[in-house]
Amino acid sequence: MSGDSSWLFPASRKPGQHINRLNNAHNAVCDKAAVSFVLYDLRHTFATRMAEAGVDLATIAAILGHNSIRIVERYVHPTAEHKRAAMVKYAKTMKGMQAALEMPGGGRLN
Repeated sequence: MSGDSSWLFPASRKPGQHINRLNNAHNAVCDKAAVSFVLYDLRHTFATRMAEAGVDLATIAAILGHNSIRIVERYVHPTAEHKRAAMVKYAKTMKGMQAALEMPGGGRLN
């Protein structure tokens, strides 16, 4: 990153501006490093990490520029650990609800 620019990818031909497309630079770097990586995968990673951090899908949709939560659902890929943690959280909630219902006057959960 150039010391004179606030952009992560500053334009070499337009001082103070950012580059609009990474395709050519990205492809050249990947070819040189002999790796295959699709830039668009970063959107999926970003959306997944936001969801794992507890950000709701409507907010993620707005940040990604989507009008529909359904589209965001294609971007979010919960990890096995995230799903496990969700089930642990659910189990704790259910135990708490059952304990509250078993209190005098609370009834029982079937």
